[in-house]
Amino acid sequence: MIRYSVAAASFVAVVFMGALPVQAEASSLENQIKKCRAIESDSARLACYDALGRASTAVAVPDKAVEPVVPRAEQNFGAEKVEKKATDSKEELSSITATVTKVVWSPRKQFAVYLDNGQIWMQKDNQRVNLPDEDFTVEIKKGALGSYKMTVPGRKSFIRVVRYK
Repeated sequence: MIRYSVAAASFVAVVFMGALPVQAEASSLENQIKKCRAIESDSARLACYDALGRASTAVAVPDKAVEPVVPRAEQNFGAEKVEKKATDSKEELSSITATVTKVVWSPRKQFAVYLDNGQIWMQKDNQRVNLPDEDFTVEIKKGALGSYKMTVPGRKSFIRVVRYK
């Protein structure tokens, strides 16, 4: 008997919700959701939500226009191998200059530098390098065949690096 009353309540809710005209206004949609939320029976409440979802063709429009975030050219420098996504930035940089905020050494005596712009660059070759202890500025330039070269103050040669993040 209880099954039939739940089924009947579900059927009545579906029929009434299907008969209601769905308005494009958000306040009307909120009122309909509140009505569905007030239904005590689980199956009737689910049927109400289902009917609301089928009948609703309105798309919620945000109050403020959302502007797309265009990545800066500096953030894209060296990111070809980090992440593959289309960028709207058409600027091509040949080098960047940034301050190193942290240096981490691997067991193989290779380093990873954390830059102030959020990028992480790792040493690619195996040459021994002495880096300054305090924060210092580096310049990273594009090399041949997609490689990158980092120059450190007080050092005459460059260090091959790859962008990690």
